[in-house]
Amino acid sequence: LVKLIQSETFDTNKEVNENEKRKYRGILRAQLSSFELLMIFYNVVYSEKGEKFKEILINTNFFDDHLI
Repeated sequence: LVKLIQSETFDTNKEVNENEKRKYRGILRAQLSSFELLMIFYNVVYSEKGEKFKEILINTNFFDDHLI
């Protein structure tokens, strides 16, 4: 789902497009529990299998302050 959101073009205006992507990532993130977010974080940071997902998440602030 994150890959779909990141690859989608919602608007021709770059700022509006980025705001829409941020909104949809926030909706997706809200559906995940703290434990699920933590597992995704560890997968991205410490696993070779998470490298592709890490590339998608670069500059998205996907985890923000949700892992406190």
